[in-house]
Amino acid sequence: MLFRSKKKAKYVLTVKENQPSLKSQIEILLEKTEGSCPAAIYQAKTVTKGHGRLDERHISVMSVNSHRLVIPGITQIAKLVRKREVVKKKTSTTETTYLITNFSFEEADAAKILKIKTDYWARSEEHTSELQSRVDISYAVFCLKKK
Repeated sequence: MLFRSKKKAKYVLTVKENQPSLKSQIEILLEKTEGSCPAAIYQAKTVTKGHGRLDERHISVMSVNSHRLVIPGITQIAKLVRKREVVKKKTSTTETTYLITNFSFEEADAAKILKIKTDYWARSEEHTSELQSRVDISYAVFCLKKK
């Protein structure tokens, strides 16, 4: 179920595996656009170092007409690739996540959406005991009230 608010809060939602139709639509839209019109994709990247890890995050964001997606109200979609390297162990993992948001590009460009997600991960790692299991969560929700 999609998060809805009468206060018109802004959100960035992570599309999980339990939403295969939406995830597939986002993958296809981004892939086709990257191939045919790469200028329509906005990107940002961060690299952070700490706790013996090197985290690199790269986000590709595209504005969309929500009528093209299974959930109305979406104004941007994104693909976020997170590569984490554990320096001492010389191991690395790569995670690809798809996102939807109702932020317009003027309200949140690629760098801001990446910052929202990065801030969430930082809070999650600090407060893991307060969070539900990822298996139980369909979406990671960010409710940001309009100013």
